[in-house]
Amino acid sequence: MEISKSIQILKALSDSSRLMILNSLMEESQCVEELANRMNLAASTVSFHLKKLEQAELVRRTKEQYYVIFRVNEQIFSLTLQEIISFRNNEKPLQQKRLENYRQTVLDTFFKKNKLIRFPSQQKKQRIVLEEISGFFERGSDYTEDNVNQILSGITAEPQRIRLALLKENLLEKVGDVYRRSEVALPPTSKTISREKENDIFLEQPAKDVIETIWITKDKVRSDNENRSYILLLNEKKMYFLDNARKTYTVIPLDLGESKKIRNWNCKKYIQTIETQMGPTRTEIWASEDIHIDYDNKLKLFR
Repeated sequence: MEISKSIQILKALSDSSRLMILNSLMEESQCVEELANRMNLAASTVSFHLKKLEQAELVRRTKEQYYVIFRVNEQIFSLTLQEIISFRNNEKPLQQKRLENYRQTVLDTFFKKNKLIRFPSQQKKQRIVLEEISGFFERGSDYTEDNVNQILSGITAEPQRIRLALLKENLLEKVGDVYRRSEVALPPTSKTISREKENDIFLEQPAKDVIETIWITKDKVRSDNENRSYILLLNEKKMYFLDNARKTYTVIPLDLGESKKIRNWNCKKYIQTIETQMGPTRTEIWASEDIHIDYDNKLKLFR
């Protein structure tokens, strides 16, 4: 199945009225008038939804005398969800290349001549660095703690910290006093690694409260905390991201997309595109002027 077809099916199913129509058609084939009476909807509304379902090939029509009868397409309904979302990804080689380039960029940033010059703060980059370090250990070989620290001392100035990190990420496993490189790298454990020596450096960070302040007006939204700020200006079709620690900001353009009614609100779609090392990321933002906030009532909660 092509990705465009998968999207069309999933979009057609993302509406409660269309789901109700399909549910009714699964019981028996019906014409527009019968569906309109059963759903308590206008015939024009039912026709609109049936058109969407027909475009996605979820329903078929046949003419019987003076009536057009709609029935579910059994061929589509026999597909599993896995089959619907399994499509030919023509960009897979390109995506893999982007991942490889990103990985190499991280390694080039944190390694110089097989030496770890500093340990990254971001968890994703930590994982890449630790996977690279785990390659210094042979699979199937046993190591004492002194062996592990000796190998790591040739790579980093913080062997104990990296040893604990390798255990935490399940890249090394410890059975008794013996260390081994994991045969299969499992997802990182959520358990806190206990202190083994007084000078061990913990990677676990205590939780802390973050105060988020949000301002909302007709066409502007601002969200602030001590680390960053977001400013959304719908009238300018822009979003600003402010990094308070680095004192930098990024401007993200918002492209105006389609308009449609969601529940009782008239909404407009804004498309946010962010260029990253992994490639462009697109986000849909639906905004409406029909949502009203009772500010006086909200203020009573904080008095």
